[in-house]
Amino acid sequence: QMSGAMCFNVSTSGDPHSLRVTDVIRSMANVVTIDKRILSHCITDSHLFVVTDDSVFVLRLDALRDTPLTASLDISSPDLFRFKPDSEATVTVEGIAIDQVRCKNPVPSSSNVMLTSTHSRVFLVDQRGDESQKMYCIFDESSRFRRDGATMMQLQLPEEMGRITRVEGGADHIVALTETGRVWAMGTGSHGELGVGGVHSSPQEFLECDLPDDVIVEDIANGSWHSVAITDSKDVYVWGWNREGQLGEDQEKCVYSPMPLDVDDVISIDAKECTTVLTTRDDTGHARTITYGSQLIREDNDD
Repeated sequence: QMSGAMCFNVSTSGDPHSLRVTDVIRSMANVVTIDKRILSHCITDSHLFVVTDDSVFVLRLDALRDTPLTASLDISSPDLFRFKPDSEATVTVEGIAIDQVRCKNPVPSSSNVMLTSTHSRVFLVDQRGDESQKMYCIFDESSRFRRDGATMMQLQLPEEMGRITRVEGGADHIVALTETGRVWAMGTGSHGELGVGGVHSSPQEFLECDLPDDVIVEDIANGSWHSVAITDSKDVYVWGWNREGQLGEDQEKCVYSPMPLDVDDVISIDAKECTTVLTTRDDTGHARTITYGSQLIREDNDD
């Protein structure tokens, strides 16, 4: 996932305790290792957030070696959730050569605790316990870490929404996929990011995206101001701001309802900032990558 300023990239490694953090501007990379299994992670413009089995860790992206903040995942009340400096937390940071970093598409989390973020807010989905599901905003850049330590606000999820299986963040909106294959969105929708059929913002409440009723979505991806979905029949829908051609259109415009892309044999989707990446497979079994964005469409064959 890339930060809003496009300064940092965070990717997973083969070690469930480690993440690779790359400073794109300064061409530097570090491996951050925590002495607990990492379940999920995300970044804002300024911080790296990591959730483990029992804690949330916070590190400054520009000062990874500083003492981290932690908060317990023992959430009996949002008022008790507090980030505090934790000098006893075992976090190591090791510099590595930039050419050792290999960024791969993230694997959807199978954890019952998930993190996602916009450029300035961080959200936690807690599905621990039978049929239990709660969602919290645990960080807001506008208020930072308050002096009293309290940072959490619980969101009210619509009853008809169902259980979340994947959640993705953009610049100021998030999109959630549920177990029934429906897509919901929340946040700023001034450029159609919410996919609800018009200019509409909903900063604290999820709205269902305006996808056809018979569509079952298998996966979602978010750029800064656009979203992508792929269905069980491998149809791809896009919506949001076609700022640099990331929706496959030549002209800059906003698409307020999910629009199907005329691309066949798509097997996976991804989105970053102002790009959309589709992986297709032809009759011979060869994979091909199609990238929309930066005012162009690029096709690459994967040998």
